[in-house]
Amino acid sequence: MNYLTGKAYEKKGSKAQAAAFFRQATSLKPEKALYHEALGDSYLQSENFTEAMREYEKAASLGKVAPMTLYRLGLWYFKKGESNKSLSYLERAVREKKGLINAHMALSSIYLENKKFAKCIEQCDTILRLQPANDTGYYNKACAYAMLGQKQEAISNLRKAIELLPSNKKLAGEKIFQVDKDTKEFREMIY
Repeated sequence: MNYLTGKAYEKKGSKAQAAAFFRQATSLKPEKALYHEALGDSYLQSENFTEAMREYEKAASLGKVAPMTLYRLGLWYFKKGESNKSLSYLERAVREKKGLINAHMALSSIYLENKKFAKCIEQCDTILRLQPANDTGYYNKACAYAMLGQKQEAISNLRKAIELLPSNKKLAGEKIFQVDKDTKEFREMIY
């Protein structure tokens, strides 16, 4: 009953009352993942990120939760520099919901950062299958190919990333993009 009352207050826009009822629901039935997830959402709306993630983590440990909850946890840990925790939540999120583009993009970035280039390319392929005009998919794929020493694939994907979003030219100068910048093809694309 507390959960339903909290949802009613949530619909009315009464954040504080909703949170109070969700807290009561979690104290009465701490084993209900749904209640912790609702309380986490409430905290998130109030921009209390630490408490939101704490509740999401409780919910995730208790059972099945919404893929967006897993995505939020993955992103939270990624921003905190905890790649392993981030990966576990993001990988779980994409298993639960195949088309969760933002989770695939975060995974591609984490795999790239952790030098798991084949996995990065795999995530980019998924991104581009779901959103063929996604510049991040092409850019991260270009970086992974560059790190693998596959210059032609790197340049081809970088070209597509720049066509979709010209500001990607600036990113091409990052240290992660280690294509031979002295090649005529690269210079023509960037300058």
